[in-house]
Order: sequence, then structure tokens, then C-alpha cells
Amino acid sequence: MKKIHSIIFLSIIVAGYVKCTSAGKSQNRSPNSPTGENKGLKDYYKKYFPIGVAVSPRALKTDEAELVLQQFNSITPENAMKMGPIHPKENEYYWKD
Repeated sequence: MKKIHSIIFLSIIVAGYVKCTSAGKSQNRSPNSPTGENKGLKDYYKKYFPIGVAVSPRALKTDEAELVLQQFNSITPENAMKMGPIHPKENEYYWKD
């Protein structure tokens, strides 16, 4: 039963994403349109739950950053906050990412 609920939930999210992207293409508006007519997933589901994404520090320095800002309202670091990258050796810490 849980598997069916997961599939239904994922289908709703994908349908919302398709609706968001197809609406934006048909209106020929930029993702950051001042009129706000090109909505992202976060806008369609804001009444129900946050839409999250896992990102790497490198992704935030590329074109993906615009997509993240447009579609999501919650972010989680991928591997940058795992123990291995942060504390690679005894008495050594890496906080740059």
C-alpha cells in the first residue's frame, strides 16, 4: 500500500512540474518574470508542503541555481554536510563547502 501511495504522490509532483514548465513555455516568459505568471512547483504546492531538493555547492554556481530558486523552497546539501567531507581525518575539519 505504501508503494502505491508513493507512486501516486510522485505522479502528482511530476504532473505539477510538467504543468509549470509547459505553462512557462507557452507564455514565453522568463523564469523570474515580474508578473509572476511563470510559477514553480513551490508555488503550486505551497499550501500543502515544501518542495525540496538536494544540491551540491558546485550546482549552486551553475545554471542549476536558477532552477533551484524557481522550483524549490527547501534545499538540503548532498554530500557536503556528510561526516566524511567535513571531518576527513582526526583533528582536521573542512567547512568550505
